[in-house]
Amino acid sequence: MNEKRKMHRLIIEAGCIFLYFCCESIKYFESKSASPEVFDTFTNILRIQNAVQLHG
Repeated sequence: MNEKRKMHRLIIEAGCIFLYFCCESIKYFESKSASPEVFDTFTNILRIQNAVQLHG
């Protein structure tokens, strides 16, 4: 059971990192100033990652 939780946590963290890099590349390609939607997405990812770490 504990191994399952570790795997889920790793998958979620990997997903957060992947989304982070997606947002960074979107910001880079769009312009120097990020659009509000990208910034909102980024802050939501950080919230998810913090929640995962708290419950982990």
